[in-house]
Amino acid sequence: MLIVLTEYNSPMLKYPVIGLSPMDGVTDIVFRRIVDECSYPDVLYTEFVPVDGIILERPRLLKMLEFHKTKTPVFAQLFGNDPDNFYQVTKMLVNKGYAGIDINMGCPDEHVFKKGGGAALILKPEVAKKIILAVRKSIADNTDKKLMVTLKTRTGYDKADTYNWISHLLEVSPDIITIHGRTFFQKYSGLADWEEIRTAVKLAKNTKTKIFGNGDIKNMDMESMES
Repeated sequence: MLIVLTEYNSPMLKYPVIGLSPMDGVTDIVFRRIVDECSYPDVLYTEFVPVDGIILERPRLLKMLEFHKTKTPVFAQLFGNDPDNFYQVTKMLVNKGYAGIDINMGCPDEHVFKKGGGAALILKPEVAKKIILAVRKSIADNTDKKLMVTLKTRTGYDKADTYNWISHLLEVSPDIITIHGRTFFQKYSGLADWEEIRTAVKLAKNTKTKIFGNGDIKNMDMESMES
């Protein structure tokens, strides 16, 4: 699965950006190293890791966040619903070498959802904003490095509500919002709705937040995705 950057330009990532999505059980440290050496993506992500488990220092989860130096910027992806835990885990990661912290607000797994993480945050926009602010504060408090605060989400819960949901997130100015063009209810069924992703691009046009599009990308035909 690819992530396509629909609008971006920075010293770290130049438009257009093509990257590999975070995938549980797939994008581990070995896989990332192979991809970095063989296919040269513009950005990589870790598997998603629960902040609650990291706080408890579970060895298996700590291992998932081991960092290795790559040519490609790597983002650590975290999930959960406790802003304080996000603050503490970010503190543990800021000096490891990651380019930023990516917050999972889109996972459709029922187990994750029932615990209030992933796509469950779509129903709790105030909590979602507190998490973004907690991660940003932890970076500012614990390192001089300019790490990015990013997130990955969906178009809505049971129906697309991109305008309202993304408007909430833009209030706290994350650096990048990645949008998968399906709702929580859709899981991975049906087709990704790129019109909803375009809605997000329009909303973010005059802000500092940039938009990644995600879903049903099978080639590098940037022209058709931008149209």
